[in-house]
Amino acid sequence: MDLNNLERVLVPIDFSELCYKALRTALSIAPPEKIHLLHITPVASGLAWAAGLHGAADDKASVEVVRMRLERELDGHNLPHSGMHVHVRVGSPSHEIVDFANNRMKPDLVIIGSHGREGTVERLLMGSVAYSVVRNTRAPVLVVR
Repeated sequence: MDLNNLERVLVPIDFSELCYKALRTALSIAPPEKIHLLHITPVASGLAWAAGLHGAADDKASVEVVRMRLERELDGHNLPHSGMHVHVRVGSPSHEIVDFANNRMKPDLVIIGSHGREGTVERLLMGSVAYSVVRNTRAPVLVVR
């Protein structure tokens, strides 16, 4: 992987401090116009998932709400946002990030924040989106702690 020729960098955004750290890392290696921010709106229940409420959030209003919040948050963290691509999906964060990366976007690099929990017990009890993305995404993944 040549860090000087990245065309598409995917950064999942959950509005945590770690996601902003991941975004700072992305901005250190790629210009904003090559960065794709992906926010996952969780499904409230398994029944909603079974009813098919997952995948792309085609509702322009929901994308615009996330875009406005992102702009406020990025301004508050002194991070540029002009030119970045914003994507919103609904569902399980780990599933939707992997699906978006493998089947829709095919990024050159995924940069994701992780709390750094280690061990099988923690993954079983807490779940780990970063762990799932590393294990299941075809693109290289950079985990930021």
